[in-house]
Amino acid sequence: YDLLAYAKEKDLQLLFVDTPQQKDEHQVSTANTIGKILAEEGVPYLNYCLTDDQANFSLIPELDRKTDFYNSGHVNYYGAEKFTAHLAKYLKENYNFEDHRQEAKVKEDWDGMYDRIKNTVEKFELDAAKKAAKAKGDAVDNTIAQIICNFLLFIPFSSLVY
Repeated sequence: YDLLAYAKEKDLQLLFVDTPQQKDEHQVSTANTIGKILAEEGVPYLNYCLTDDQANFSLIPELDRKTDFYNSGHVNYYGAEKFTAHLAKYLKENYNFEDHRQEAKVKEDWDGMYDRIKNTVEKFELDAAKKAAKAKGDAVDNTIAQIICNFLLFIPFSSLVY
């Protein structure tokens, strides 16, 4: 409650987000309690979690527990892309953020982060292409896997850049 009181005192807007993950019964109970407290306080709470008995994620129905998760607690690249797109849309529709992208320091940091993310995604896609080929029993050399990676990368990744 201290955080809520502090935010009210300073006239700060809060948004609590429970990122996509599969939760056990105890974790769901805790999340539900937090959600009730936040609702009583008028604080938005986005609960992207899934319980074992749910067929899909209510806020992002297209999120697939078999293809979009690295493990039960972490989304993979594809899940992160779906989650990020949904959260970005929510933020855009519900908050009025100032655009600082053209400010020198922000632009420098953004461009640097973009390059780091792009390199990480390229490595992920290359590894995924190799795993897919290996699963089929095919020998794939790095050049072909890299071409596949670059093709896949620029389709979904471009949607993250505003």
